[in-house]
Amino acid sequence: MAKMNAPLLKHKEAVKKRRNAVVRGSLRVKIRRKIAAKGSEPLEEPVVYDSHDRRYLLRCCRPPLPLLQPDNNYKKLQANAETYVKTLIKNIHEFAIEVKTDCTLAEHSRQADDYMKAGPTHRSDILTEADTVADKIFAHMPVIPFTTMVKSSDNQLMFLFVGLRPDKKRKLTLEKFSKCHTITAKYVARSQNRYYSDRLPARDVQRLWIAMQSFAAVVPPEPMPKESKRHRDDWSLFSSHIYKDLVDKAEWRAVYHIMHCWSQKGHAKASTPMTPSGASSATTHVAQVAFIERTQVVTSIASALYQEFWKKEYTGALKTFKAGRFFSEDRGPWLGRALGYKVPTTTHPDEGDTGPTFLTCAGSFNGGHLQFHELRIQFGYQPGDMTLGYFGRFFHRVSAWSGTKPVENSAAAQAMKRYNLTPGRMFLVLFNKAETAARLDKKSNDWGRQTCFGLQQFASS
Repeated sequence: MAKMNAPLLKHKEAVKKRRNAVVRGSLRVKIRRKIAAKGSEPLEEPVVYDSHDRRYLLRCCRPPLPLLQPDNNYKKLQANAETYVKTLIKNIHEFAIEVKTDCTLAEHSRQADDYMKAGPTHRSDILTEADTVADKIFAHMPVIPFTTMVKSSDNQLMFLFVGLRPDKKRKLTLEKFSKCHTITAKYVARSQNRYYSDRLPARDVQRLWIAMQSFAAVVPPEPMPKESKRHRDDWSLFSSHIYKDLVDKAEWRAVYHIMHCWSQKGHAKASTPMTPSGASSATTHVAQVAFIERTQVVTSIASALYQEFWKKEYTGALKTFKAGRFFSEDRGPWLGRALGYKVPTTTHPDEGDTGPTFLTCAGSFNGGHLQFHELRIQFGYQPGDMTLGYFGRFFHRVSAWSGTKPVENSAAAQAMKRYNLTPGRMFLVLFNKAETAARLDKKSNDWGRQTCFGLQQFASS
């Protein structure tokens, strides 16, 4: 019977292959038409594709691999970073704007706490409502570009934003935030000699930009879960940004995690060993190590700020890091890194994070202000700006942004041309997970690597 049906089965298989080819061809045309019609806007409707279509998207939407900077003397770079951060810390203490709220940290974080306790359906409603309220709040809210320290009513530092530096120290309260518009206008009008930059040096921002685009070009993204509400268009494997003045090509958008160790989702029991971030291939693992090395200067600057302004938390985080580290190239004190490649971000708290988190960005874009709902504050958050604080206890988001061609002959324009970079917004987050920190508590140095993160036990002495 099987032999008699063999020609028929062969014919049906050939028809199926031709039909699939036609479907894939029409899908490609539809995607190209949608991208061309939308320009720099993200697609509004999900595209359904099979495994063949996914491979096509990965081939066509891969970011270009940038060239590396020739001066990779890390000892020299580290020495320059130490000099920069000493001056930065001094300037923050002397010139940063201090904003003192009328609530404690626990009182401010009640909305995020309610979100954590809610079920999945209710969480979605909370985020939708928070986004709607935020649109009204920040529509006419002044943007603060200056280095600012936000403290609670009991004088606890909640957030440190590092951007531009005014020439005089100004202490403001939330009720007087409207004055920031006047202050900003005055300093911008006198930009030649009235304010200075505390941001990351341009060379380090370029190095961060190269590192993030290099990683995204080498490591294909995995489809994001449908239930994720943090990033817009989670269903999409690629970003539909078309930069017609530079390159007529779409790039995928993705969020990557590089973790020394963490509990796998759904397996958070103490009896289940923790694992480092997965590497599907040797190339992915090499890319992870290279990314850690290339961003080590930025990490060391963030670590110095952490140690200076949150000494007690830094000591605990460093001890946890030494117990759970996997990548020997990293110096800590954060066990996790998140790389966002051209991903718009909606309202969310960084669920499960503990202690201060570090956030910075690179690229060429317009917009993209960092907004905190409960605090009624939005910071400029331009390339090289840095923020440290309790992101896990506050609702926050990044406003809409669009990739743009930088000013001709500027440092960003020269970097794009020299290193084959593309415009858009990329961000780096350094964080620790509360659950991971709890499981690593009272563990010895290098406990994770010695015991395979709990898979083995030490013999009794």
